[in-house]
Amino acid sequence: MDPAVVRLLTPERLARYVRVGGSERAGWELYVWNSQMCSAYLEALSWVEVGLRNATADQMDQLRRTTDSIGDWLDPEEEWFQPWFQPGSVQNLRQARSQIPRGSGAPVAGRVIAELMFGFWVRLYSRYYTDSLWTPALHRAFPVGMARSAVHERLLLLNRLRNRVAHHEPVFEQDHERNRELIVEALSWLDSGYAQAVEPELRLTTVLAQRP
Repeated sequence: MDPAVVRLLTPERLARYVRVGGSERAGWELYVWNSQMCSAYLEALSWVEVGLRNATADQMDQLRRTTDSIGDWLDPEEEWFQPWFQPGSVQNLRQARSQIPRGSGAPVAGRVIAELMFGFWVRLYSRYYTDSLWTPALHRAFPVGMARSAVHERLLLLNRLRNRVAHHEPVFEQDHERNRELIVEALSWLDSGYAQAVEPELRLTTVLAQRP
């Protein structure tokens, strides 16, 4: 293995791949494939993340319209906002809004939604928000009868997977076929047509077949 590769990736990081691969060459090939698999996962999970945040935002906007507020639901300074959200979520929104250049002319809501991390959206489906958000609004983003706990559990799992691949951690021991099923099923929860359009574009199966 090239000394520069060992120095920059570190022997500690490469050791696991070499051990599983059985040789330095095989370990390097496994590392490269793992990187490609992480990329394929990030691509697949992005479809879930973007779809989830927009579906959630639509329901939140409708919920806000039932109040007397004239602002958007993404404004933590709105009077109606404060009692509904945990302090961490309020801080997330303030930080997201601060990233938008003043006078940019771009629609504020869309920019804020894009700035918010996947974890923000996942937290909105936690038990804390059952009465305030899920029951009056967010359940409409999912199939009739879907349990909030099932949605939250799946989103937590996918968020953990996303964080793992985003930090370029080993995924070669994951059950990739099962992960793909969980991703596609989550897409179908948002909309069956959405899942049907996206599934053929996922690279997970192709990359999996290229494992050394």
